Amino acid sequence: MALAESNSQRLRAQALKFVFRLHRAHPSTRYLLAGLGLHVPSAAGPTVAANTAVFGAGLEGTHGDDLAAVVGGGTRRSRRVCA
Repeated sequence: MALAESNSQRLRAQALKFVFRLHRAHPSTRYLLAGLGLHVPSAAGPTVAANTAVFGAGLEGTHGDDLAAVVGGGTRRSRRVCA
């Protein structure tokens, strides 16, 4: 699949916007997203594969605030928690 093999940030952004708009137009429809090779923005800057991404604080509808608290607390005790 071209998307999964591409390093083009523009293509990745366009694909993510397309799927987002499709979902917004038909929210009750389930899509097989895992196999699309989508990438999402990351706090570090570059995009990351969506199936490996975790979400942090400030993202509504997720447990991102809780995740950020766990990671923040774990930084004092474990390098693995931060990884």
